[in-house]
Amino acid sequence: MTVQEAQNARRPQLQAELGAAACAQPTRYTPDPDAWFRRDGESKDKWRTRRAALLEICERCPVRAACHELALRDGEGEARWDDRVRGGAHGTQLYRERLDQEQRLIEARQADAASGRERATYLAEVQRLHTAARTMRDRTLACSPSAHWASAELGILHQARRTATGWRAAA
Repeated sequence: MTVQEAQNARRPQLQAELGAAACAQPTRYTPDPDAWFRRDGESKDKWRTRRAALLEICERCPVRAACHELALRDGEGEARWDDRVRGGAHGTQLYRERLDQEQRLIEARQADAASGRERATYLAEVQRLHTAARTMRDRTLACSPSAHWASAELGILHQARRTATGWRAAA
């Protein structure tokens, strides 16, 4: 996923990408998720050395762009505290980028919220159509025209949702 694709993606798509993240795969270099945060009492020099190694891991991560975008949308990083690495950036870098991209991030969060509402509407409609199709099939042995209609509507709804969320046709 490119930076541009990540910026245009909705939250569920970005979160789905994170399963392949370097930090999600424990290795001898990053044995646990807490390794990506500064430890209590850790000296600045030790943290800077460890942070540099973590940033190198991020550079090779296949989902760096998605992780970085989520970090910005989640409001991670603070002006005075350099206490984490996420998406190839440390805390103060994330803070500065959030300020620079404030309007774009507001719009992305609003689109995420709208997408969540659309998803809830979609799921309610899917449930209604499943119930309608099941009820119609249970009443008669032969499929009624109404059951065919409900099934066709469900297929159209699924396809529209896939298209809207950026799914491509199966190979």
